[in-house]
Amino acid sequence: MKLIFILICFLFCLNCFGQSIKAKIDKWNAVFFETYDQDLEKAFQIAKMALKESQKLNYLAGKGGALYRMGIYYDIKLRSDSARIYLFKGIRILKKTNAFADLGDALNNLGAHYYYQFEYKKAISAHQEAITYFNRANQPEGASKALNNIGICYKNLGKLNLAKSTYNQSLALGIKYNDSLMISIANASISGLFIELKELDSALIYNVKSELFVPENDNYTRITIWFSRGEIYKEMGRFFEAEKAYQFGLNLAEKSSNNERIQYFYKSLAQLNESRNQFNESIQWYKKYDSLRDLMYNTERNDFLTKYEKKFKLAEKEKFIKQKDILLLKAKNRSTEQQNKIQVGIIVILILIALSIILYLAFRLKRRNHEIAKRMLNETDLLSRELHHRIKNNLQLVSSLLTIELNHLVGNDKNKLTKVKDSLQVIARLHEKLFESKKWEKIKLSEILVEIKNQSTKLLPSLNIKLEFEDKLLDINAGISLGIVINELITNSMKHAFFQIENPSITIIIKEIKDKLELTYIDNGNGFDSSIENSSFGSELLSLLLKKIGSNTKISGQNGFELTSQLTIQFYSNENHID
Repeated sequence: MKLIFILICFLFCLNCFGQSIKAKIDKWNAVFFETYDQDLEKAFQIAKMALKESQKLNYLAGKGGALYRMGIYYDIKLRSDSARIYLFKGIRILKKTNAFADLGDALNNLGAHYYYQFEYKKAISAHQEAITYFNRANQPEGASKALNNIGICYKNLGKLNLAKSTYNQSLALGIKYNDSLMISIANASISGLFIELKELDSALIYNVKSELFVPENDNYTRITIWFSRGEIYKEMGRFFEAEKAYQFGLNLAEKSSNNERIQYFYKSLAQLNESRNQFNESIQWYKKYDSLRDLMYNTERNDFLTKYEKKFKLAEKEKFIKQKDILLLKAKNRSTEQQNKIQVGIIVILILIALSIILYLAFRLKRRNHEIAKRMLNETDLLSRELHHRIKNNLQLVSSLLTIELNHLVGNDKNKLTKVKDSLQVIARLHEKLFESKKWEKIKLSEILVEIKNQSTKLLPSLNIKLEFEDKLLDINAGISLGIVINELITNSMKHAFFQIENPSITIIIKEIKDKLELTYIDNGNGFDSSIENSSFGSELLSLLLKKIGSNTKISGQNGFELTSQLTIQFYSNENHID
């Protein structure tokens, strides 16, 4: 009986110990969200620790929670493939448990991941599934957040009525449970929707409602609301009230030391004063904006360099210590060579063990250096963004210099230089579009074609340019090359094709055929004899770029000019467009 009693006590203590570890794991998982805003790497280590302890106990809820949190880490680090893997692993394990709140949050984060990958339909599906589990966990705030996210997806899909209905559902939940943050966010979302619909009076009403319900300590949301209010007033032409809204939001951002938001207010105030022809004030705000942006960039760069300088010095120190250890070991080996055969055998074994340790340490050092190199690549990405900004400014400077030089040239030289300037302006405008949209690798086909059309019709107002295309997201390098090709074709048509043509017209068609894009360019000009080489239609620049981005290029000069080329460029979306 005593033995049975002791066994029962032992099992009870073991169960209590297990429950204590599980509680600690749940606390680690909760701390992740309190930490990752301030120190993302520390939050990741907390999640890894929770995963390790959960695996020891086979604690599925803790394991699933840790895995999807690691997925959030990889999503923030822009490692989309790893993020998706860990999110799916966490969700799959959590579905085997009763941790419905964690499962709803995991699905909500999966939806956010799909949203940033432009996969809006998958994002909606994930958020809808999240709502199911938030309801089972009796967590209306999670369901409200998911509904708000669904509304954002519908808005991006252009389904504004569905977006409005979803935002209203989120608002109704907030009112039902008297949750001020839920009410504030829903009202802000509805306000943004009315801005999209150009119903500015309604947008202003919901913006004011949103500000009324912001929790007292939530300055981040309040700053966003005041920024939106300034944008609404500016769209309404109420510039004085817009300035007051921007100034109020700026004061909040400065109190919170939120440099990212501060620079938004600086830029908006500069643009506002510019629209009011108050250029001196506009310049002062632009200077503040540029100074803060450079300060933020330099601070981030210096922190990065300091961090990896320390790591490099530590690696060098470790390398020196290892080399010294190897020398000492070799000296010891030489001193023991005079001992008997048994001692020699022991030394050989020690050397093999030491070499194994050295190889292991060398492998770890190599892996650490590989991680450093990967992080340096991220720094290179930051530098490339700054480079885009510098390229735009330099292209504008070169264009201005070419304009000055054109004033001193006549005849054929002036025509050639004008052609160079036109091509340069195409590149400059596309870079400007890229910089404004903050999409460093992709550009919309519509942005290229509409910009070229507008510029061309300014030069020849009687020219009718018809665009038929399926809107795509293009790789930026391919997009710029395509823009130069089309600009060159239009320039050639205006220069050579429309002599004595009363109603000059150009048709540009870009459509998807068997997972490839096909460019068709047609004008109703005088045409040309295709048996005779014509430099105006076969310039070196046009030929070079068509070889780079096209294949199976066919040109016809009968009844006007017609070119067809299969484009060998990468594209990302599909949206019909006719202009």
